[in-house]
Amino acid sequence: MTPFATTFAVTPLEFIRALRLNEARRLLTTARANGLSVTAIAMDLG
Repeated sequence: MTPFATTFAVTPLEFIRALRLNEARRLLTTARANGLSVTAIAMDLG
């Protein structure tokens, strides 16, 4: 196991994926108020 995986209990890729999904969730819950579309959020976060 890498030091990262030992410290965070996930691989770096899983960690980054979780960060992106959490940001997508946050943006989607406020999308209407912010004037964002699902497409725009998806494009911004990859």
